[in-house]
Amino acid sequence: NSSSGTDAGVEYGVTLGGICDFAKNTTFSHCTNNCTINSNINGGSGVGGIVGAGINCNIDSCSNFGRITGNELALGGIVGALGGIGTVNFCFNVANINNASGYVAGIVGEISDAEDENNVTITNCRNEGAVGGGGSNGGGILGYIEDDGPKATIYACYNKGTISNSDVCGGICGASEATKFEVSYCLNEGIVYGNVTDYSIARIRVDCSTAAIGIITKKSISTNPPEY
Repeated sequence: NSSSGTDAGVEYGVTLGGICDFAKNTTFSHCTNNCTINSNINGGSGVGGIVGAGINCNIDSCSNFGRITGNELALGGIVGALGGIGTVNFCFNVANINNASGYVAGIVGEISDAEDENNVTITNCRNEGAVGGGGSNGGGILGYIEDDGPKATIYACYNKGTISNSDVCGGICGASEATKFEVSYCLNEGIVYGNVTDYSIARIRVDCSTAAIGIITKKSISTNPPEY
């Protein structure tokens, strides 16, 4: 089963989730996906172990154990695409996540500008699954943040999985085009492979007001991510 989610001027296209395909103004708590998800949706955007795509959603204490593969933008172990005012707390993924198109991560594939106000917080989340694919923007916790609109915070998260996208990938976050983005007290112990890589954040806007605090990595401490 799959569904199409269109709201507030944003179209996710066809979405697919282990628990829910598309949700708005919804809380998910203590949900677990054990099923393998193999998605090959034409024009899809949003595939996740718990939620395919969500707007104004709170996801708390959820877990994914099922391998996820796809060929769509925005694929995550917990949620594929998330916008509006949302939180992802105390969630973990242990399964391998592979996306041929990009925007892929162990927890959240993409933070999007789904609403006029977009503020997403990811806290106390853990990824132990390998994240890979032929596309760009792969991360242990978050794959990609859209430009300008969204504000995002990643706090106290941990990645142990190997990150291996063909282009841009980071141990915590692949790439951010947002002007307001904070990553603090996160730990990466995963190996990162790609054309443009970093053990914390691989790419970030020049004019981004990022606060990178207490990022501890396996090989080096990075508090100043490389700029575009």
